[in-house]
Amino acid sequence: MIKKVYMVDVEANSRQNGIGTYLRTLIPILRWIGREVTLISLNSGVGAFTSGRRMGCVDYRFPTADYNACAEAYCESLSQNIVDSDDSAFWVNYTPCLTLVKELKRRFPKSRIISTVHDQGWTKSLLGKSELLRSILVDGRQPDIVSQRTFDFVRNYGAEERQLYEHCDAVVALSESAYATFVDIYGVDRSKVHMIHNCIDDVKSRRNVALCRKLRDKYGMGADEKMVLYAGRPVKVKGFEALLRAFAMLRSERSDVRLVVAGRLSDVARAEWLLRPMAPWTTCLGLIPHEEVKEWYGIADVGVLPSFTEQCSFSGLEMMANRLLVVASDGHCVRDMFVDGRNAV
Repeated sequence: MIKKVYMVDVEANSRQNGIGTYLRTLIPILRWIGREVTLISLNSGVGAFTSGRRMGCVDYRFPTADYNACAEAYCESLSQNIVDSDDSAFWVNYTPCLTLVKELKRRFPKSRIISTVHDQGWTKSLLGKSELLRSILVDGRQPDIVSQRTFDFVRNYGAEERQLYEHCDAVVALSESAYATFVDIYGVDRSKVHMIHNCIDDVKSRRNVALCRKLRDKYGMGADEKMVLYAGRPVKVKGFEALLRAFAMLRSERSDVRLVVAGRLSDVARAEWLLRPMAPWTTCLGLIPHEEVKEWYGIADVGVLPSFTEQCSFSGLEMMANRLLVVASDGHCVRDMFVDGRNAV
């Protein structure tokens, strides 16, 4: 039985994405069932290796650097603080990390390696179309609609991912489609793949109607204004551009709707160009603390998840917890979470 879990986090990234939510949800559960959890925080912004506490755990903190290039030095520091044993596991949450995983296996041969796959290299390039991935990785064929550059990238990245899964003792898939991809396309042994959906505390996330009215006043939203909320990275692979086109069509039919975007604009110039025609009816919040995002979930009428690909979206879970009408795509893994007419449209 695993008693000690060393949770590997790239802190600079997890502050801004769903992996941070994943860790904040998972770590208390592991501690509640009696596991001793220690954080290993890569890219944490410190000047040199140090230790502290975070999320109620001992936290080994590393400076910002290429953690694969620094894997040997990092594992040397860890070996001076961690005793290798067969009741320990390193739980990795980022890719690409093959070099780091190999070094962990070498330094800690008794410990197990677990990898939760929150994203894969092919999903952005192929916009979540697993049939294209199968053509490239299984059939070795370049589809007509895939450029040579994309074909080479997906093939090479896929080979590295296969090696990563071979070096892991367990791979956690967050949805049914992800599980099928690991087994049927990457060829991972079924006994190694475990499907564990993301979860949130439904009671803590549920909206308070009285508070909802106060928050609408706080943010200057009219009582009769219908709010459509998008929470995530405003990029193409997340369906943001498709959402804007759909919202423009909706706005042409009714004048009481507003689009609220909670997420950092990575390509500001393109975003401004896309948003300009709808600027009077769009509110861009940028990257805001999760507690503020939860307030917006509480006052929205409709939540949208237009992604071409997800694994198991925390935004989608929070929309459901707040009893929003959810409009979702049929993208990779999104269709596992939402079914038309059952819990979404």
